[in-house]
Amino acid sequence: MKLIHTLSITVFSFALMQTNAQIINFFKDNIYNLKYNPATEITVQRHFSIPCVSNLNFQAGTNAFIYNDVVSLDNEGNKVIDPKGFFSKIPNSSYGEVFCNMNMEVLGFGKKISPRTYFMYSTRLQMENTLFIPKGLFQFATDGNLAHINEELTISPLLSALSYLDNSIGLQYKFSSRLTIGFRGKLLLGMLNANIRESTFTLMTDDEWNLHLKGSALLNVNFPKKLISTVPTPDGKYFIEDMKNMFHLKKLKLGTMLGALTSSWGGGFDVGLDMKLTDNLGVKTSIIDVGWIKWNRNRKGTINYRVDINPNHPLYKDGELVFTGITDITTIKWGVNTIDSFYNQVIKELVLDSALLISEVKSGSYVTMTNPKFFLEGYYNLWKIHKFSALLRMDFIEERVLTAFTLGYNLNIKKLIDIAFSYSLSKGSYNNIGLGVSLNLGNRLHLYAAADNMPTLFNLYNQAANVNVHTGLFFTIPAKKEKKTNTEEK
Repeated sequence: MKLIHTLSITVFSFALMQTNAQIINFFKDNIYNLKYNPATEITVQRHFSIPCVSNLNFQAGTNAFIYNDVVSLDNEGNKVIDPKGFFSKIPNSSYGEVFCNMNMEVLGFGKKISPRTYFMYSTRLQMENTLFIPKGLFQFATDGNLAHINEELTISPLLSALSYLDNSIGLQYKFSSRLTIGFRGKLLLGMLNANIRESTFTLMTDDEWNLHLKGSALLNVNFPKKLISTVPTPDGKYFIEDMKNMFHLKKLKLGTMLGALTSSWGGGFDVGLDMKLTDNLGVKTSIIDVGWIKWNRNRKGTINYRVDINPNHPLYKDGELVFTGITDITTIKWGVNTIDSFYNQVIKELVLDSALLISEVKSGSYVTMTNPKFFLEGYYNLWKIHKFSALLRMDFIEERVLTAFTLGYNLNIKKLIDIAFSYSLSKGSYNNIGLGVSLNLGNRLHLYAAADNMPTLFNLYNQAANVNVHTGLFFTIPAKKEKKTNTEEK
């Protein structure tokens, strides 16, 4: 069984962390609430986006550590590196997540086609990249060999990298003043993808303190053919050199990426519900970004790479590498250059850069799932201008679940200005205060900007675990008063 399947059963965990732009959920008159729930109430007759400008969200971060966890100042004001700070915020048996996501609407519009029904269309560029780094990769360095005698530590990273065009057509239908549902069907056009299909690398220290490395990995890479260079089969080439030469990223152009759309495509859907329990109290729930993409349908763009232990390495023995230690550590220059000195000596003596070999294997089509997201929100409206919310979000990535819980408040002043505040519970990080402002000019032009981590925007270098911004502008045509009356009478 693949290692990833085993991990999903035996090491299933919830890593509390902040995910994509949650504060935008709390705006009252922002049409892009629809992104997170297609049943969100629509109060306009039509909306139009400005291509590549109306809705942009960028996020990057990690749930593992921040700069201050690893680097601190001693009594003399010198910077000191604490290896135990790496992955200090995650469970011992879990992974650290490092992520970089972006989504942007390329084109979008919507129209009320009946008093109860709203039609919506959107083409959106989605990029979701997450690297799961096992904590075992750092445990030997921080705990020492004695803490893990005859214990295998997983050092196999997991990777999910997706870039695709999300083309959706949806309808929102208002059954009554209390119940609204929304649905979007999607055509997904794959652009770029990379994922680790199999990975079984482990480290173990035996009774004589020898270090054993074994395992292999299989990597799927789907790039436009122009961007992929041929990597040599095992012939003594160094692993690091092969990895650097794998891609011709200087040829990365929009036309090249769009050319990949015809060879990789799939489908998906979003579904949402908004139910008002009383005039002021309600519950919203949705599941979005459920889908799949079959990559390399024409079998011209995908290359599978296998990473194996180098059988020609001087330390190779019976299918694994056995490191007996460094012969002389007295030459290491302790102090400011300790890390560089240690790294150079390890590379020189153990020849680590030739420990692994990468080779190309037969390419073919394969299927990956997109990253579904689940939302559950309870809200309370007070005097029509105040709204209090509590939001649970769960992201499903490579059979792992990332969760976040956010409290939100919205102030809507005469439909002219929306002000939103949020506070998110994120494991190991307590400064996730969000602020967003949306201006409604003439009930036609809307401008907005929001950030979920305001304190870190002013101190990114030292304290930022997550950077998350959301901005844009769009146009609307207000609903006619007589149509509002007809809807209420029905």
